[in-house]
Amino acid sequence: EFRRVLFRSSVLCTHGGTEMGQGLHTKVAQVAAQTLRCPYEQVRTAASQTDKVPNQQPTAGSTGSDMQGWATRNACEKLNKRLEPLRRDMPGASFTELVKAAYFRKISLSATGYFAMSDFVYDYEKGVGRPSFYSIWNSVAAEVELDVLTGDYHIRRVDIVQDAGNSLNPALDIGQVEGGFMQGVGLYTMEDIIWAKSDAHIRTRNVSTLKIPTFDDTPVKFNISLLKEWKNPLGIYGQRSCGEIGVQSGFCVLLAINNAVNQYRSEWAMSPVSLMTPASIDVIKAALPVDHKKLFDTPAAVPAITFPEPVIPRRGDQVKKKILNDLQLRAELEKCLQCADKPCMKACPVDCSPADFIRAARMGMPSDIGRAAAQIMAMNPLGEIGRASCRERV
Repeated sequence: EFRRVLFRSSVLCTHGGTEMGQGLHTKVAQVAAQTLRCPYEQVRTAASQTDKVPNQQPTAGSTGSDMQGWATRNACEKLNKRLEPLRRDMPGASFTELVKAAYFRKISLSATGYFAMSDFVYDYEKGVGRPSFYSIWNSVAAEVELDVLTGDYHIRRVDIVQDAGNSLNPALDIGQVEGGFMQGVGLYTMEDIIWAKSDAHIRTRNVSTLKIPTFDDTPVKFNISLLKEWKNPLGIYGQRSCGEIGVQSGFCVLLAINNAVNQYRSEWAMSPVSLMTPASIDVIKAALPVDHKKLFDTPAAVPAITFPEPVIPRRGDQVKKKILNDLQLRAELEKCLQCADKPCMKACPVDCSPADFIRAARMGMPSDIGRAAAQIMAMNPLGEIGRASCRERV
């Protein structure tokens, strides 16, 4: 870590981590400001460059903020030791005044810090040792709504309590948990990698063929809170990283879907199953015991269609008066209503079966057309009703 305090009292930080949107630059600047006891506005972070900070480890495994943070603190503590005599001689002086005085006293205002995590070894057979620098914890509850006919689902609510220790920046940590959670949802329920058996080439190579989470897949209610008053002794200033833990949190959505599938299978007296990842829609649908033919042939599954009693008289001018006061709708039904008293309407130039009117009423047609169609059906249950505009609407 390279730290340089310029004469104008601004602090320039260059670290070896990779800023990829997780807010690493912001946290490094916060650590520098807190250690140097200077305003955050006077600290800026330069782009990571190997000519400034060589031989850096990769930014991975939720280690970026701790490794770069501890190295930043190490460099800033070196500067504090050089500035400590000035602080004793100039009590109450601002950081700008201290830097100016240090410059004229020929005190070095640049420092390099370094941090290396301690080695940790874990014996998986005996179950002893230290598997990681420290552990990350959270608690997640997810509620999903499953469509048993299609296998589609919606995440209705998610509640997450994250142990971020003494968080350096709660807004950044909550954003990391949110983004990681949605990545986990995609990992465990959507991103199905398909290989072609013919040529062994991957078919889901980009977002045009690989389904990833979108805005529509986010939970309707997304509640995230950070566990308070709990410091991590190994993290920089007591913080606990929360990068990759968010990805693992998405697994709870898979468990919720699995529970919903087994709940529905129990209604069919079938044994529970365990869905494999990624549990895409086709995998979920295959686990649902739905006999579509039996389902739709069962009278209880599809309620019978009932029409209201006719409220418009059968013949005469009263038929037209009872139609809703919409001139366009009245014009569309006028010819059919004029033919209502004929014993047979096979001579009508346009053939519309009675089923057309039923479909029109069921597919969102205005209620007045549905009532008029019901009347004509009641008056001529076996006749063929000629009505071109109604057919076009259907």
